[in-house]
Amino acid sequence: MRELLSHLWRHKMRTALTVFGIVVGVFALTMIGSMAEFMELTINIQEKTALSRIYVYPENWGVSPYNETTVRQIQRVKGVLGTFVATGGLLHEEDENQGIYFAPEQYYGTTSNIPALEFENPFGANVPVWKGRRPVSDSMHEAIVGYELAQKYGWQVGQTITVRDREFVVVGIWARVPSVPSNFVQISYDAARQISGYPSWYIGSIMAVPEPDADPDEVARRIEEELEGLRAQSPREALQASRQELTIIILILSASVVLAILVGGLSTINTMVMSVTERTREIGLKKALGAGDWDIVAEFLFEAAAIGALGGTIGILGGWAGGQAINALTMRSNGLALFLTTPRLVIVAFVFTVLLGMAAGVYPAWRASRLDPVLALRNTPAVQYAARGFRRLIYLIRRRARLIITVLGVAAGIFALTVIGGLSEYINGFMSEVQTGAADRISVRPSEQGGPYGESTARQIERIPGVRGVVLTSGGGPIVEEEEATAGQYPSGTFYGIDSPTGEPGFETPFRLVLRKGRFLQPGSLDEVVITYDLAEANGLDVGDALLIRDQPFTVVGIWERLPYGAMTGLSKMAYISRDAARRVLNREPSLHITALVAPGWDPKTVAESIEGEFPWLETETTGEIIEIVNRVLVIFTLILGSTAAIAIIVGSLSVINTMIMSVSERTREIGLKKAVGAEDSDILAEYVQEAGWIGGLGGTVGVVLGWLTTLVINYLVQRSEGLDIMSVTPRLAVGAIVVSTFLGMLAGVYPAWRASRLNPVLALRTE
Repeated sequence: MRELLSHLWRHKMRTALTVFGIVVGVFALTMIGSMAEFMELTINIQEKTALSRIYVYPENWGVSPYNETTVRQIQRVKGVLGTFVATGGLLHEEDENQGIYFAPEQYYGTTSNIPALEFENPFGANVPVWKGRRPVSDSMHEAIVGYELAQKYGWQVGQTITVRDREFVVVGIWARVPSVPSNFVQISYDAARQISGYPSWYIGSIMAVPEPDADPDEVARRIEEELEGLRAQSPREALQASRQELTIIILILSASVVLAILVGGLSTINTMVMSVTERTREIGLKKALGAGDWDIVAEFLFEAAAIGALGGTIGILGGWAGGQAINALTMRSNGLALFLTTPRLVIVAFVFTVLLGMAAGVYPAWRASRLDPVLALRNTPAVQYAARGFRRLIYLIRRRARLIITVLGVAAGIFALTVIGGLSEYINGFMSEVQTGAADRISVRPSEQGGPYGESTARQIERIPGVRGVVLTSGGGPIVEEEEATAGQYPSGTFYGIDSPTGEPGFETPFRLVLRKGRFLQPGSLDEVVITYDLAEANGLDVGDALLIRDQPFTVVGIWERLPYGAMTGLSKMAYISRDAARRVLNREPSLHITALVAPGWDPKTVAESIEGEFPWLETETTGEIIEIVNRVLVIFTLILGSTAAIAIIVGSLSVINTMIMSVSERTREIGLKKAVGAEDSDILAEYVQEAGWIGGLGGTVGVVLGWLTTLVINYLVQRSEGLDIMSVTPRLAVGAIVVSTFLGMLAGVYPAWRASRLNPVLALRTE
């Protein structure tokens, strides 16, 4: 142990760089692992809650908003024990004007016909009360608040607080549960409804509570069968979807972290290879004195494991501290912790890091154990350069092992950057297409307060200044009726009912559609259809051919150009018929959605405000607002992915620094000779910076090529399963990645180059 510490201390810079490379990777592993642990806890709590809750909602909010009669009908369904109803809004009125959508502070009103459930925590079953008690049933002046909100404002039990100009007494504080939001005030349902200004018949969200022995999925099916116009979310399907989303997120994040750790492992290999080179005579002496091959292997494996353990310990502590810091910020902003560092995670991360260090030390340890003691004492290579064939290839690989490892380290980082950048490029292209294709459309829908919403409303909206037309659309469903039960996956395609004066789609299609062939529908036509390119291609259809929609024939009168991102939104296979035709196909009144088309030169936001001012019971949404919300989510997602790619690149840069420092150490005499014959400090500096740049550029090129090939494979697999691409390696991305890697390589070579340029030529020539 003393010898090991002495050797590591003698080479402090190289050891520090290697350990830091491992620290960065394990830091990322701990952070991502903590997030995964939190998500797992959240899903587990959701499972306990979801199986005892069935979310019920109207099939069409505009046609059939539900009311107290709906609640009583749900309660009479076989297998339903009772209902849990909730409503609410933003706690601070000014937040509405500022457009705060992400985790705002809110108030909720809850009620239930089941005793003791009136004031259950709306976000999780069995959340205990930390202080005080729950409010009395139907109390209009008592409240229970979330833990973090109480901490933020210093609220105590017995204190009077204000919710939208109404005073309430805090009678309880919910306990802090990591996966349950705690940034809300909970009051009675009637009090919340009065604060919101909703009419007495208004009902917010409804959750059906199944009986203890009832199958929740079977109860959800009965609700849909017995109550027309309602949908009931299957708890198990919702949980399965949540787990699938969780798995995808964790896989993406984990892949990036693995790359960072892989680069750290390569850095360890690099260090251990150099350690073998420096200690060749020492190894030869030990073997001459009787040390066996396994003794040498054990020594170097132990050294590599120690480096891994040191880097792992620091990385785990850093990841835990980082998670705690972010939790403190997110608890203040939305009352929810996002990272959970469990003992299981700490043990797994530490053991993994030690094993990684040992794995990285296997090749250098084997190389050390194979040294011939006589040749090692002379410090000469065991395989002569003049050898031919396979032996010469092995010799050349060994001679360039450090360079190869360094290039691979840089390539791994740039590979991560290319893959993540390819995903980002595709998403940016999609967002740009949406922004330009649907910028002049405004979604108009009824608010929760309810009010007139129909064709007469659309005609009135048309008269508002800045509106050049109104599109009415109705969701039809799958073209083949039997696919209704396939949870939204319709291989045959989807049909919509549409009345459009200009032939443009509604807000539900966020692209600019251009007819490739034919024309648009005649108003009120009962046997015409316009279809997308992919639907026509899949069915071999052309203008004039017939398409069966729910076994009814329609003549194709137009085919749109192919949508570049249609498959990403599930809009690649669409068929549009008139709303009258949809009414006949469905044999009922179809749903209705109104889209206002903005006239040229008018600001969509201004027109939307005019619509809401003229019709207070309507809500509007512009493409710009959706883009803003989506961008906020994408920014967070991109930052997470980008940070893991940056970690891998940083560790790759550290590998370059490590290699260049070793190169300076090996070529000390050469540098001394060059300076003795007239080379200036700037010449030495430029030579080593250029060499580091070449290493970075080579690694970047390899990484871009590997990343590009990976995106082709991923796109091929996703195309076969989902019918869409999800990545795009553009020339801009490829060139940018290579330039970045070259620049980082040069930057990483500055310190070793400066160190080389400062060498005294006389002392350098004396170096053995």
